Amino acid sequence: LGLSSYAVVDSAGAVSANPASMADLTRLTFSLVEILSVTNVRSGSDAAYESRFQLPSVMFGVPLRKGLVLGFGYRTEFAGKGDFSFEYPIENSATAYEVYRHRCGLFNVPLTLAWRPVSWARVAGAYHVERGSIEDAYGVEYKKDYYWAVESKRVRSFSGSSWSGSALLNVHPRLSLGLGWKAGVAYEGDETYTYSRAEFDSIAAWRFKLPSSWEAGAA
Repeated sequence: LGLSSYAVVDSAGAVSANPASMADLTRLTFSLVEILSVTNVRSGSDAAYESRFQLPSVMFGVPLRKGLVLGFGYRTEFAGKGDFSFEYPIENSATAYEVYRHRCGLFNVPLTLAWRPVSWARVAGAYHVERGSIEDAYGVEYKKDYYWAVESKRVRSFSGSSWSGSALLNVHPRLSLGLGWKAGVAYEGDETYTYSRAEFDSIAAWRFKLPSSWEAGAA
């Protein structure tokens, strides 16, 4: 559906592409949504392990009065896992196996208020608390016990908060428009490096900001 889903009224659940759609809820609503995709990665003749991406979301919609709904819950904006392993032949020595592991996730706790002031318009505003992490680990392993395995790992954790607004307009019996805007997010993060030899471990703190964004769709 692409961005056209942003213009679709979904009055059956509390998880929808456009939060303004929640204004149609007339009773306490609980929604659980999970998406799972499985992929394989290949590089030349080498096959990597499966990668799984899982996106669960749990939301509650609480009608305060007709056309005014409070929404809260937990949404996973993105979560991923990747495990890759490749043989690395070494002349006159045991075969080494390069192992790469990747974990990442961005989690959002939104507090949303959706309102339907007139029959053809719905609007919503939300405050988001976001937490995320990215972990990358690289190691070299051997099948022979007399070789030492080595590993390095980088873990980045970050957090931030932001505001967003959206609207859902029925401009014609056969046409609806969806609009959305999200303020920029200022993240604060920590980054740690760990190695097989602890004397090389380090930690750092950093900040970065994502710009504001907007989206629009028609259906």
